[in-house]
Amino acid sequence: MAETDDLLTIGEVASISNTPATTLRYYEKCGLKPSGYQGARP
Repeated sequence: MAETDDLLTIGEVASISNTPATTLRYYEKCGLKPSGYQGARP
């Protein structure tokens, strides 16, 4: 199993958190979320 199989896409995080992907990208741009950070699958 590849390591990336355990990572969430921006769309998956947006769906789980009920937050638009554009908002998550904005947080990343402002430095509120580390760039390139991907959460682990639940």
